[in-house]
Amino acid sequence: MYLPTFSSLAALTLIAAGSTQGAESRFDLGPEDWRIADLRTGGPYVTPLRYYDVTWLDADGDPGGCLSVHDPSNNSFAFDAPAKFLGDWSAFAGARLGFSLRSSHQNWTDDSAVMVVGVINGSPRAIVSPIVPQPGTQWSFYTIELAAGQFRYDNRNGAFVTAQDFQQVITNVTALRINGEYGAAVQETVGLDSVSLPARPVLAIESAGDQVVLSWADWAAAFQLQVNGALQTLDWMDVTNTPTAGDGRLRVTRDIANPPAWYRLRWP
Repeated sequence: MYLPTFSSLAALTLIAAGSTQGAESRFDLGPEDWRIADLRTGGPYVTPLRYYDVTWLDADGDPGGCLSVHDPSNNSFAFDAPAKFLGDWSAFAGARLGFSLRSSHQNWTDDSAVMVVGVINGSPRAIVSPIVPQPGTQWSFYTIELAAGQFRYDNRNGAFVTAQDFQQVITNVTALRINGEYGAAVQETVGLDSVSLPARPVLAIESAGDQVVLSWADWAAAFQLQVNGALQTLDWMDVTNTPTAGDGRLRVTRDIANPPAWYRLRWP
């Protein structure tokens, strides 16, 4: 479950939240059972050669705590997700996986991908979606659309995954790996933070006279804006205003509520 975050403006209070489904790792209290998978360069990324522990930092993340790892071998490596991210992803088809990365080096691209392992026609197989552009030394937030057209078989150069095979994989995901290999030698230090399934959009608010404008990233168009008059109740109602699009964001304008109202974004 996503923990609410709050901000306030005049007589209106804002809450940004997700549904009770899905999973996230903020790494504010620890590594949350993530580990490092040592992988063959170029894939197919199904069976790791071995696993390594990660280093947890209690600060310097995006924001708060984060994971950090120095390249552990001459092979490729990836951040390997815990059980809470695995299983049936069918409800998230068309949504996005979100995460933040940074890397001290950016001179290796062959393994730069999100790797999702499942079963196709009875055999384990990895499908991958490229991470573009390479993460730099500052945190960058990425989203990967969970759709067949965004994934390839086995590695970045494979054929595009068919809709039928994609559905087989996401029905029972057995591994989620986020690449950490961005250096051509055993040289890079890579950080991971703010992993969420589905990706959690940030709901922003700004004043406009006696109205407020609520906005969020247009990649999160599937999320529903909801309103509630009291946080002590579960009476969340869909906001029926049609969002307007522009500059990469969706916007809804509402009158300032008196008494205060609470808003959130919810995955269907």
